Amino acid sequence: MIFDLLHELARTEQTTIIVVTHDLEIAGKADEQFKLQDGKITKVKG
Repeated sequence: MIFDLLHELARTEQTTIIVVTHDLEIAGKADEQFKLQDGKITKVKG
């Protein structure tokens, strides 16, 4: 899957990839998760 390739690339290159999704399966693979609700960003995981 493309997300897995991006995740591996981020690790090997020691960089950050920002993914915006409504897919909870993809979001669950991220090292950190943030949620936008009522105009505020809150950390959910990580």
